[in-house]
Amino acid sequence: MLKGFQSAVNLRKWDLGLRPTLLAVSGGLDSVVMARLFALAGFPFVMAHMNFGLRGRESAEDAQFVADLAQELGVDERTLRRERARGLLPFHQVGRSVRHTRADVEEYLKRTQRN
Repeated sequence: MLKGFQSAVNLRKWDLGLRPTLLAVSGGLDSVVMARLFALAGFPFVMAHMNFGLRGRESAEDAQFVADLAQELGVDERTLRRERARGLLPFHQVGRSVRHTRADVEEYLKRTQRN
């Protein structure tokens, strides 16, 4: 799998070793595999996790899992906690995926650099 990942990176001419990549890690299989591939390939990266608290204790467990994974891999990790506003539909009723705008990513990076 690692060779396939490295081949895909090379084919697309991505220079992932140039500067750290911000990986959004939910704690699910696909994002955990991606984080492990980045680590095995030696690419610098930072992990970001969004905890919306939609599943109570399970959400907290996901956040802890991601923090533990980052520690295991020796990378920085930031978990952002966002509560949904009263009167709004829970995200899982609106759609399963959350798309972040460039402004969201820029705000995260500003906060990370301050810490």
